[in-house]
Amino acid sequence: MKKLLLVLAAAFTMVACQMDANDLNVATGDAVVSFAIETPVVASRAYSDGFTATHLQYAVYDANGVELTNLTNTTAEIHGSTTVDLQLVTGNDYTVIFWAAAPGAPYTVDFGGSLANAEVSVDYTNALSNDETRDAFFKRHDFTVHGTQTETIELKRPFAQLNIGTNDYSAAKDAGYEPTLSAVTVKNIYNTLKLADGAVDGAGEVTFGYNAIPTTETFPVANYDYLSMNYLLVATDKALVDIEFGYGEANATPKTRIVGSVPVQRNYRTNIFGQLMTSDVDFNVIIVPDYEDAYNLQPVFVSSAVELVTVLEGAAEGTTVVLNKDVDFGPVTLGELKNVEIEGNGAAIRFVTDANTKLENVTIRDINAAQFVTGAGQSGAFFVISEQAQIDNLVIENCHMLGDGKKNSYGITGEHPNATITVKNCSFTNLGYAIQTISGGGYASLVVEACTFENILSWAIMPQYGYSGDLTVNACTFNNTNGGLVKTGAFSGLFTFTNNTITNSVGHDGKDSKWFEVTAANKVVSGNTKDGADWTPEAAQGLN
Repeated sequence: MKKLLLVLAAAFTMVACQMDANDLNVATGDAVVSFAIETPVVASRAYSDGFTATHLQYAVYDANGVELTNLTNTTAEIHGSTTVDLQLVTGNDYTVIFWAAAPGAPYTVDFGGSLANAEVSVDYTNALSNDETRDAFFKRHDFTVHGTQTETIELKRPFAQLNIGTNDYSAAKDAGYEPTLSAVTVKNIYNTLKLADGAVDGAGEVTFGYNAIPTTETFPVANYDYLSMNYLLVATDKALVDIEFGYGEANATPKTRIVGSVPVQRNYRTNIFGQLMTSDVDFNVIIVPDYEDAYNLQPVFVSSAVELVTVLEGAAEGTTVVLNKDVDFGPVTLGELKNVEIEGNGAAIRFVTDANTKLENVTIRDINAAQFVTGAGQSGAFFVISEQAQIDNLVIENCHMLGDGKKNSYGITGEHPNATITVKNCSFTNLGYAIQTISGGGYASLVVEACTFENILSWAIMPQYGYSGDLTVNACTFNNTNGGLVKTGAFSGLFTFTNNTITNSVGHDGKDSKWFEVTAANKVVSGNTKDGADWTPEAAQGLN
């Protein structure tokens, strides 16, 4: 016989008990299912220890993915561990799906009649923050019956755990502020889990409403206390979500903060922490409460240009600087930064570099930059790259650069031959030049991906003057561009121009001819469309 043993934790004393015959789920034919439940003695509990998941459901499917409904059980209990015996046909292939959650948890399990239709749906109606009963675990397991055997299965959670902590409760209390409630709103999490392959569906924005701040749980990072904890249904792979969290006193207006591009991943912890308030086939099925790993995000919130400069001067590796979205920070000169992220939240700011700038693995996100005006009435740029700066892996993403419609207005400009830059999911609007170099060479590497160029008067992308690095332009949209797409001149790197969409635009000569000024020995040009039709530019259109 196969024995199914679900173990929530190992280091506990097990006390066995038997259910009587009336509690057996008896299937037709030779398939008999029996249960023996072992309950651990729990001395204490904490977030994510797995002990709230006492309601077990499972279904068995044949080799064709058809649910064997007489073997399905939706009312089993598990208090630490349980044993289930299944009598199955030797030589046959089966699939078993397990789901364990708290009784009354907001999950509807539908085993679907077939493996392809098996899914769990999540109800976010009246969801509250800091709710441990939302923890749950699942697993699909495929096996062949060879005789008496033991199958060991580890159930793992389909969620990311989002933890927010602070270390300034005492300071806030001394200042007369003692929050007792917290809430979290998260964009792009899911409401459906496909049990056959773990895929998720139904992305949307979810609010976990105000609930008591945890006071007896231990935050995963030492010397910090919980503000909030929530389980997020996410995909297997790492993704970025935007969150807004609030905290406050009862019957008082709460305080809120926004953090964009927070990394989350299934069965991973994401910890946001800082000074946040003042700144017969035997199955051994194991629920593993441990997480695979953690994403630690320590944000520093700033609300003025002076404060930002101070923070950036002393920013340690791994720092995330979060800007107040309601502040116009003006021009800020960047110094030496390594493994630092700047989250704009839509704030206005202009970045300048000089000989003291050294950027390594720096990401700048979510900036809304209207055109700046410099001396002598000349329009400035969102990001100015000095020839003397050192730039290794600068990422600019989700930024929006709005010009004044003059030809001497720029989005990103510079004169740096050794910089490696990635620009993705950005928009450039009403500019003379969106991305260009002034002199002294192009960049060592430039990737422009999923960006939008709208109403550009001259070349949209112009890293010219001896450009020798690789240039990639992929999945971008060019609309109403009036001065050509890409100008590099002759260069020795790889030119990739793929999957781009061009509409209502003309070449640099004001007609349908000079779209490029690119001479490259190595080119990949494919998947592009112009005004709704497939388009492969020819040498006569400037691509040699």
